[in-house]
Amino acid sequence: KYYSSNRIASVMGNGLMTFIDRKVQMDHFFSNNEIVVYDNINDLQISFLHTRASLIVIIEYLNSIHKTTPPDFDDMTEKFVDVPLIKVAYGRSGDKGNKANIGIISRDPKFYPAICNFLDEKVVKDCFADFLEGSVERYFLPGSNSINFILNDVLGGGGPASLRNDPQGKAYAQILLDQMIPIPEKLLS
Repeated sequence: KYYSSNRIASVMGNGLMTFIDRKVQMDHFFSNNEIVVYDNINDLQISFLHTRASLIVIIEYLNSIHKTTPPDFDDMTEKFVDVPLIKVAYGRSGDKGNKANIGIISRDPKFYPAICNFLDEKVVKDCFADFLEGSVERYFLPGSNSINFILNDVLGGGGPASLRNDPQGKAYAQILLDQMIPIPEKLLS
């Protein structure tokens, strides 16, 4: 019934606007803030690619994604336990030029609000402080209970231009998953 690929995950994970054919039914998993669903390839040509006004629509759509806010987290009065992020999340990372992308996916939807609350740009920036020369951007993808981080100017030029041990940032998710974050104790039971 459903079709997916790592290419879709990669495109979405890099914060790119993603167009998906309605037939694959990915709109069951993602909101209108995360994907654009089309019925026919001609819809895209007419609606999005041929007019200057459409470019404005795309820009407004991208701006709405960037303004996505984290889910409400109201467990601040609970008892917290510091756990490695890997206990409550999966991760995947890679590169685009001199930028690294780290996708963090909650192992269970119940952990997602806490992860979003405590895993912010500062935590990621501190984790990669030894080689991060640029900024960190965070994007929420609530339909998949995930967060995407873009680390700018972090790969020493990236790919063949870099002299680093990991010029493509493939191990960055594992580095981040080793970080300790506070999780309400009641959620760990």
